[in-house]
Parts: sequence; structure tokens; C-alpha cells
Amino acid sequence: MKTSHMLIDLLSVNQAQKEITVNEAFLRFDSLLNTGAENFISNLPDDPLNGTLYIVHAIIEDTADVLLHGMEKSIVYYVSGKGWNFIQPREGCMLWVIQEKGLYVFHDSSWVVLLKV
Repeated sequence: MKTSHMLIDLLSVNQAQKEITVNEAFLRFDSLLNTGAENFISNLPDDPLNGTLYIVHAIIEDTADVLLHGMEKSIVYYVSGKGWNFIQPREGCMLWVIQEKGLYVFHDSSWVVLLKV
């Protein structure tokens, strides 16, 4: 079972290794509460920083990383030792995109700019 908004796994009765579920939830909270994505990407960075958020942009089939196929418009972040994690944004999700110097909102299945500085 998962939470309804952030889709975080809930603990179950008599679950073994609860620390794994709890730690993954902490990593997801840490990433989402950051509210700042580095940039829109079509390929995964070669040397990602732990916890840095990105938004998956349009995918060019021939050149995109296999992990990104079907993940357009998702939020993606890297966790050392665990790899890439994807979050499907919900209507109204807002992120500051650092390289774009703009505030974006997820609306009608697209990222829409609200403010540019």
C-alpha cells in the first residue's frame, strides 16, 4: 500500500527490514521538499549529484537513455548506491527550475512556466 499523494510505500504488519522502506521514504521526502530542479533533461547526467532533481523533457527515441523511455515529464533524482528514482508529478506540483530561472507548475499533463526572472 502507498500514500495517495507522494506514493510512498507504507509499512506493513510484521514487515522485515522496515529500515529500507523508511529510508527510501526519507530520500523521497528530502528530494521533493527541496522544490528546486536543476533543469529539464533528455538524457541522464553522466556524473549526477546525490539528490539533485531533474525534470524529464521530451525524449528523442534514438539518443535517450533507456531508463527515460515512457518517463516524459516525470521528476527524476539520483541516490548514491540505489540509482535513479522517478516521481510522477500530480496536478499542481510546482518546482523552481534552476537553469531556466523559472517557477513551473504541472498542469494538464505538462510543465507550464508561471514566472521567469
